[in-house]
Amino acid sequence: MNTRDLSSLILLSAIWGSSFLFMRIAAPVLGPIWLISARVGIAGIALVLYCYALKNVPEFRSRWREFAFMGAINSALPFTLISWAELHITASLAVTLNAAVPMFTAVVSALWLGEKFSLERKFGLGLGMVGVAILVGLGPLELTPLVLVSVGAVLGATLCYAIAGNFVKRNMSGVSPLATTTYSQVLGTLPLLLLMPFTAPDNLESKLASSGPVLILGSALALALICTAVAYLIYFQLIRNIGPLKTSMVTYLAPVFGIAWGVIFLQEKLNWGSVLGFAVILSSVALVSGVVKLGKAGVVKDSRVG
Repeated sequence: MNTRDLSSLILLSAIWGSSFLFMRIAAPVLGPIWLISARVGIAGIALVLYCYALKNVPEFRSRWREFAFMGAINSALPFTLISWAELHITASLAVTLNAAVPMFTAVVSALWLGEKFSLERKFGLGLGMVGVAILVGLGPLELTPLVLVSVGAVLGATLCYAIAGNFVKRNMSGVSPLATTTYSQVLGTLPLLLLMPFTAPDNLESKLASSGPVLILGSALALALICTAVAYLIYFQLIRNIGPLKTSMVTYLAPVFGIAWGVIFLQEKLNWGSVLGFAVILSSVALVSGVVKLGKAGVVKDSRVG
C-alpha cells in the first residue's frame, strides 16, 4: 500500500468514525428521522450532481428494486437505528458495537449463501458475543432497560449492513458501485420523507437556539456530504486501488477514531471495561474476517504470513 492509499484509508476511518459524533450532536435536536432524511437526501442529491459532472449517469430502471432495497437496508434503516440509539448511549459505545459488522456478515453468509462457517468464524463469533457483554456490562453507562434497547438497536443496524453486503454479493454483480451508492441514497430518502410529518421534533426553534444552529446544521451537513457522499467515493476508490481485503481494515480503524472524537469533543467517559470489550470485539473481527487463523495446535497466527 503506497502512502497515498494509506492516507486515504486513515482519512476514511476518521470520517466514518466522526459520523457517530455528528449523530450524537444533532439527533437530540432534529430527531432521528429528520436528521437521517437530511443525511441520505442531501448525499443523494450531491452524488447525482457528481454523476452529471462526470457525464457518467448510471442506468437506473433495470435495477431500481435492488437500489430501493439497498437504500432501505444499507442507509435509511441502520442510520435511523443508530441515531435513535445515540439519544441514550454514547457515541463511543455505538461506534464500538458497530465494529461487529463482520461477525454478522459471516453469520448471514453462512445462512443465506451457504458459505462455510470455519473454526475461526465460530470462535470469533463466540468471542464477539463475550466482547459485547463486557463492553455493555462493564462500561461506564448504567444498565437501564433503555440502554439495553439502544444497544440492541445498534446491533440491529450492524445486521442490516451484513444483509446489505450479502445482498450485493448475490444480486448486484456487475452493477457499478457509483450506481449503487447514488441511487440507494436517493431511494432511501423516500420512506423517511413519508415519516417526517409524523416525527417533527418538539420545540425545534428553542433547541436550535440553545444548542447553536450552526453546530446542529453543520453536523447534519457533515453527515450528508462528508460522512456519506465523500466517504463512499473514497471507499470505492480504495477498493479499486488496493482491493476489498485491505480496504476492510477501516473496520478496525474507524472505532478508534470514533472513540477518540467522543472523548475529545463530547467528554465521554471510558473505563477499563470499555477498553477490554473493545479489544475483545476487534480480536473477534480479526478471526471472523480471516486476518488471523487458528493453527493446528490452536495457536493464532497471522493469515497474511505463509
